[in-house]
Amino acid sequence: MLTKGAQDSDSDESEPASERKKKDAKAKKRRKPRQSKKDGKPAAKRRQAAAEDAGGEKDVVDAAMQAVKARKKSKGVAREYTEDEKGSVAEALVAKMHAAFELDHQSIKAHRPAFEKLKLVDEVCERCAEKALHNALKASDVGSRLVDWLRPIGATSTLPNLTMRSKLYEVIAKLPFDEDDLVKNRLGKLANLLANHRDETPENKKLLGNIIRKWQQNIFSNEDL
Repeated sequence: MLTKGAQDSDSDESEPASERKKKDAKAKKRRKPRQSKKDGKPAAKRRQAAAEDAGGEKDVVDAAMQAVKARKKSKGVAREYTEDEKGSVAEALVAKMHAAFELDHQSIKAHRPAFEKLKLVDEVCERCAEKALHNALKASDVGSRLVDWLRPIGATSTLPNLTMRSKLYEVIAKLPFDEDDLVKNRLGKLANLLANHRDETPENKKLLGNIIRKWQQNIFSNEDL
């Protein structure tokens, strides 16, 4: 009488080779870890990779939020410059203003749109709002560049862009120009012309009037009695 093991052995030997191969393939398939249809990776590794990617994205978002918070905290805090830095920043800004004016001037002559000054005006306003840079900007003759930007254009005396004008009037109101500055850069003469220009808005005319009166008061108060 055959034992069970012997019966199994006899049974295996009696099975056709093709049947044994099918059984072996099925057994291997059952032992093989489940894989992703997309990338062929086991599901467990794919979940781990997804978790790591999510963690990396979270780190990037967190870093960006921290940067935004840092900017908000530092907003309104006056930046400190060395004397050399003040001069360098002022000279660089004035040079950029001159380059923008020249490019727009060439565009206008060629009857093309002129946007260089408009692209730079916010930077001009930002720098000119920094009190630490006021003396350096005056020394770099920012007043003459403001005159270039605000001077009416052509034989028709067309005013420059309204948005730019309004922003630059606010800048002029903050800069501490004295009598010598206004004579040298011709800004006082231009302010009078713009305050009486037929196409200037009532709001801007009022602002220019206030600026002119402030200059006059400073000039008269500094005169010797």
